[in-house]
Amino acid sequence: MPTTRLIHTLLLAPLTLLPGCIVGAGSKETLQGQFVSASTLAEVQQGHTKDTWLIGLLGQPDSKTPQHDGSELWRWEYRREKVSIGYLIFVFEAVNKELTRVTTYAKIRDGVVESVWQEQG
Repeated sequence: MPTTRLIHTLLLAPLTLLPGCIVGAGSKETLQGQFVSASTLAEVQQGHTKDTWLIGLLGQPDSKTPQHDGSELWRWEYRREKVSIGYLIFVFEAVNKELTRVTTYAKIRDGVVESVWQEQG
């Protein structure tokens, strides 16, 4: 019996020297710009909505670019980046990165919204 105990002790002792595995997960989300939902965009009446009302709704655009036809192209950019990490130290690590980018445009002529649209990508 004492020999069996000694054998078990000798076999299990090296296991105490192995580093422990740590399991964990985390995520980080970064938001930039003004998010404009489809329902908010639907509130804009093309040909009727005033530019001042649009600024009240969406805030100042990120850029205003004069066009050759006398109108202006206004742009709002939104960017959401989410990084998720899961790990099992010394064995496995996984990183998932999601990027959402939505750009909202409005064509303004004589203080009125002529057209409005979004691009995603």
